[in-house]
Amino acid sequence: MQNKTSEIENAPLGETLPEVNMKINDHTSFESEMNDKSTTLDQVNKLGNDILNDNYFNAGEVESKLNELNQNWENLGNLSNNKKQALEEEKIRQQKMEELRIEFAQLANSLMIYINDIQATSQEPVKTASVNEIIELDEEYQESLADLSNKENDLNTLSGLADEMNNMNITENTYSKLSLDDVNNAWNEMKNAINEQNNAIQAEKELQEGNENLVKEFEEAANDLLSFCDNIKKSSTNLQGEINEQISEIDNLTNELNNNKNKLESCESHNETLIEKDLVLQTDFTILELQIAYNETASYLSKTRGTLESSLLLKEGSKVTEEEIKEYQNMFQLFDKDKKGALFPYEFSGVLNALGDDLDEEEMKKVFDKYDSDKSGTLEFNEFVDFMVKRNEDSDTIEQSLESWNVIAQGNNFVTVAQMGQAGMRKDDITYLTENMPEIEGGYDYKAWVETAYN
Repeated sequence: MQNKTSEIENAPLGETLPEVNMKINDHTSFESEMNDKSTTLDQVNKLGNDILNDNYFNAGEVESKLNELNQNWENLGNLSNNKKQALEEEKIRQQKMEELRIEFAQLANSLMIYINDIQATSQEPVKTASVNEIIELDEEYQESLADLSNKENDLNTLSGLADEMNNMNITENTYSKLSLDDVNNAWNEMKNAINEQNNAIQAEKELQEGNENLVKEFEEAANDLLSFCDNIKKSSTNLQGEINEQISEIDNLTNELNNNKNKLESCESHNETLIEKDLVLQTDFTILELQIAYNETASYLSKTRGTLESSLLLKEGSKVTEEEIKEYQNMFQLFDKDKKGALFPYEFSGVLNALGDDLDEEEMKKVFDKYDSDKSGTLEFNEFVDFMVKRNEDSDTIEQSLESWNVIAQGNNFVTVAQMGQAGMRKDDITYLTENMPEIEGGYDYKAWVETAYN
């Protein structure tokens, strides 16, 4: 009995839940053994009492032994009950520790997965091509951080679990190798990565906004230049007064163009910046087309001045009247569709059709080449005047033109698109005529058109 007492007193409760459960099983077996031994104790007490009742000569010693035996048995029972209670309490404590280990491991692992995902997202390169792209990227990134506050609450919960584990002297966790310090360090690294990514996104946003402004400034300068050139051309096609006055107006427009060359230079400066920033492809304009627009305007003014000078010389050196020069000039400008100061073959073909000359393409080409004296591939105004003078000298009158159109119109006072096509006119010429010939009931008024062409 003394050995059992010593064993119960000195036996450890167990350091893990499985050990405690094993100790509880062992103690249960011990209690079962005590129950079995209680029968033996009852027999001993009965024998002792019988001896005492028989007035045994050494009854006092027997009684003393019986009392000692019963006291030890009672002490052993109390000690067993205390041990059982201690084991049950230790089991509860170990279960609590196990729950803390599991909860800490699950939460720590979950946080590390989140932290690693955010760190990976925060390390993605921030490179976009427009303001819209960086705004979209920023929205996606901020959406990935939407759960950050909840995860911070989880981190606080993990810290509380770690405090509980420290209070219970838990130093190891078989469910996870992660410590609170590991998670805190990773969390701080993640926060730094988020700050760096947000800074990178903001820098990229500022860069793209700057790039967008550069492109916008270039396009505004380009539109300003093109509008300016267009207005110069329009002014040069609406000249009034005597030829000398028109030449003076062209000179004024030329000076205005030269004085505003800074508009082109501004475009060129903006374009160099776009090249440096690799933004050239983000604009609808090219510097080449802007340079061409400016140079073509200058060329048009030069050719128009040359035309006017030719008109003046023709007026002074030939039988052509000023009224005829103005008539030729108006017709020339009417058919100079691209405002280049010269007529291309397709534009000259429109002149012939307007005059009622029914020539096929080969015949038209022969006439064109005949008057293209400098073989430039276009008819300048002086060459056009030569053609018109020669044509008039050949007595091609308004009556002849009206007769030609009357044949095409099959005797009607109007002509239709179908009839112009049947006469062999080209599609482009028909389009031009229908856009400029007055439309009347049944078709187009060719008589009014011919009269306008001659007058």
